[in-house]
Amino acid sequence: MNNSARVYVDDVEVRRLLTAMPESIRRNVQRRAGNEIMPRWARRLGNEWLTASYKRNGGKQKHRRAIWAATKSRVRPRGQGETARMVMNVHVKYGKKGGTLASGNQRVYHLLEYGHRNVAGGSFTEGKHVSRDWARLSIGKIVKEISAEVLIQAKKAMTGKGVNRVRRKGT
Repeated sequence: MNNSARVYVDDVEVRRLLTAMPESIRRNVQRRAGNEIMPRWARRLGNEWLTASYKRNGGKQKHRRAIWAATKSRVRPRGQGETARMVMNVHVKYGKKGGTLASGNQRVYHLLEYGHRNVAGGSFTEGKHVSRDWARLSIGKIVKEISAEVLIQAKKAMTGKGVNRVRRKGT
C-alpha cells in the first residue's frame, strides 16, 4: 500500500548552484528547503481529510480529525556521496506518535484511503483516495516551491547568513 511518488527537482539553476557547493552544505541546503516547505503541504493534506465527504455515524468525525492531526512531513537523505537524494514525504503517523489530538484514532486511515472488504456481507467498500488525488493535483506546485526555496537557501549558504556556522566549544 505504498502511495509514494518519485519527484526530482531538476531545475537548471538549482543544479548549477548545488553542484558548485561542497557535499555537506548541499545536503544542508536541501534539508532546510524541505523542512521549510513540506510542513505547509502536510497541513494542506490534513485539511483535505477534514473536508472530505463521508457518511456520518452519529455526527462524530473523530477519525477525520485524528488523521488531520497525525499528518506529518519528513525530510531525510537517502544514500551517501554525490548521488545521494533528499527524500521528502508527507504521511500519516499511526499510534500515539501521531500526536495528542490524534490519540490513536487515525488507525482507520488505510481503510478510508484504500477501501476494505466487509466481513459480514463480503462486499467491498471503495476507498476515498483523498491522499492520492491530492498528491496528483499538488505535486507540480510542491516541486516549484521546493526549487524556489532551494535557491533561497543556497544563496544564504553562499553569503554565509545563518547557514553552516562553525560552533566552537565553550561559546
